[in-house]
Order: sequence, then C-alpha cells, then structure tokens
Amino acid sequence: MGSVYAGLLGKAGHEVWAIDRWQEHIDAIAGSGLAVSGASGSYVVDNLHVGRSASDAGTCDLFVIATKAADVDAAAAEIAPLLEPDSIVMALQNGLGAGERVARRIPETHIVIGIAEGFGSSIPEPGHVHHEGMRLIRIAEMKGGKGHLLCLFGEIRADAATANSEACTSGGDVLVVETVGDEMRVSIDGKPVGYLKSSGIGHPTKSKIELGVAGKDGYFDDIKVWNAEPAKR
Repeated sequence: MGSVYAGLLGKAGHEVWAIDRWQEHIDAIAGSGLAVSGASGSYVVDNLHVGRSASDAGTCDLFVIATKAADVDAAAAEIAPLLEPDSIVMALQNGLGAGERVARRIPETHIVIGIAEGFGSSIPEPGHVHHEGMRLIRIAEMKGGKGHLLCLFGEIRADAATANSEACTSGGDVLVVETVGDEMRVSIDGKPVGYLKSSGIGHPTKSKIELGVAGKDGYFDDIKVWNAEPAKR
C-alpha cells in the first residue's frame, strides 16, 4: 500500500520519501525508480527519495503510515520528533485500531485515519509494486469532523488523483442525489437516471451515501451537501 501511494504522489510531482526496512527494495527504487503496474496504470516514478527511517526524510507536510499493524507504534515513534505545527500523520490501514496506536506517540490533532476497503497490492520483485485494486478509502480526522487537516490532505490527495485520471482534464458530469423521506432520486446533468423507495432511506440512523464507478478509476470533486427543509405551502 505504501509503495502504491508513494508512486501516485511522486507521479503528481510531490517530493516523496519512501521509507522501508527492506534494503533491496529501496536500493532498487534508488537505482531504477519505482515501477507501478495494475489498477493505477503502468509507469515508473524516478523522482522518489528513499531511506530506512523517518529521520532520513526529516520534517514533512504529510506522513503516511502504511505498515503492518504490529509496526504502527514504532513508525509513529520515529515520526513524533519530526512534527511541525501543520504536519499531518495519516494512519492508512485495512481495518480499525491504527489511529489509537498512533495517538500513543502523536497528539490527536495531527492524526488523520484512512481505512482502505477492497485494496490489494503486492511486490513481485524489489522496486516493483503491483496494484491489484481498490474499492474506496474512508478518511476522517482523529478528533472527528472535517477540519484543517482534511483540507490540507485533500489538496495533496487531489493532486495525486488528477495525475492518475484522464477524466479530470476532459470535463465531467454533474451528479445529484436527492433523498426526501423514504425516496431517493438520482440525476446526471439534470436527467433522471435512478429512483428508489425504501423505508431504510428515511431511517434516522441511515445517513451515508457511497459513490462508486463499478470498479473502474473515477474522480469526484466539488462535492456539496445540503440539508434542506421542505417547502412550505
């Protein structure tokens, strides 16, 4: 997972440090670049810096911890003395619990949690990561809500997504999802494309909407949410 995101962010033009204990892997990246294949496309990123410890990179705008769960605490301990006031530390894992491990070493005000669903990757050989696929990643601040950290992270993540999506430069469609009571209506560019009536839609605890693109690459931006009152007659 870490190599996939290092590739995406490096491809977008960011200064990226890939930190790994596997010496053969970082030697291969330093010598020939990071080869990425699979769901993220096929390309080589040759502008990555490499190191074996977070201290090799020094202070950063964004630290991504994409280790195995057992190694999260050690990674957070290395990052802690490098934090700047606006530094973001993202615990990116396949399940819950990483945020709490990071918080043992780092103040919660710096932490963003990322939970990957349907993510798969492998390293066929040193210096080469194969991206099997990814359904979605849920992101939230450790303290809850959407604040300064997510705004900063969104700017960085959007750059990576733009570099990997042709749709970003070719215009897009306007998708509107409207729920009223137990009914949901969906339109694209003003044209109705879907309707569903279910008691579950109007349930007070059901407030989540997920956007997907049938397993393909997609890019959503300029998302707005309104909570409108019914019109008075």
